[in-house]
Amino acid sequence: MKERAQLQADGFEAFVNNDHDDIDITQLDDEELHTMDKALINLNSAIASLGISGEEFLRINNEAFDSVRKSVGLSPLGFQRFREIYFACISGERAGFFQD
Repeated sequence: MKERAQLQADGFEAFVNNDHDDIDITQLDDEELHTMDKALINLNSAIASLGISGEEFLRINNEAFDSVRKSVGLSPLGFQRFREIYFACISGERAGFFQD
């Protein structure tokens, strides 16, 4: 388990840092996919129970991403640009939040 977790962490770090263009993070085993689906369902339930709208959710994420961008010396994306990248990603396009 430790080796698997380290491999995943290394792969994700390389992906975030754009070290490799050929990393496919969509290849998860069935147990992980099931668990991730369950986590997303719970997250969406929590968001709904708090009354957070889609726009508010995007703004919270935008602030978090811009905070990370700032910590690595990048300028903020701003809400409109973040929104464009976010929807490109969920549409299956390759888009980076930490590239300039």
